[in-house]
Amino acid sequence: MSAYYEVTMEVDSSIAEEWVEFMRSEHIPEVMQTGVFSSCQFLRIIEPAKEGFECFRITYKAKNLSAIQEYRAEMSPELQRKHNERYGEYAKGSRREMIGEFGITFSEQS
Repeated sequence: MSAYYEVTMEVDSSIAEEWVEFMRSEHIPEVMQTGVFSSCQFLRIIEPAKEGFECFRITYKAKNLSAIQEYRAEMSPELQRKHNERYGEYAKGSRREMIGEFGITFSEQS
């Protein structure tokens, strides 16, 4: 059963594009290099909008929930510290763990 670690971020609009580049070039590659996650999806939230902020959802896929829990206990604190030292109050996040129940794939027939 697949497990997912989701981070939802509210980033001050004044630094949002710099933050996205930091996530693309530094933070997410460091997270992926831990070996815990097999994929990552980075999304900009369009609706609902929050005035003065850009909002994002980053979802990492792992083999199982225990791998995510180990990551959160042993690896995540240092990565979060580095992020918070750089962006502090300008980028705040929440995190949650999820497990997959089922998936549906739809493909159009021509």
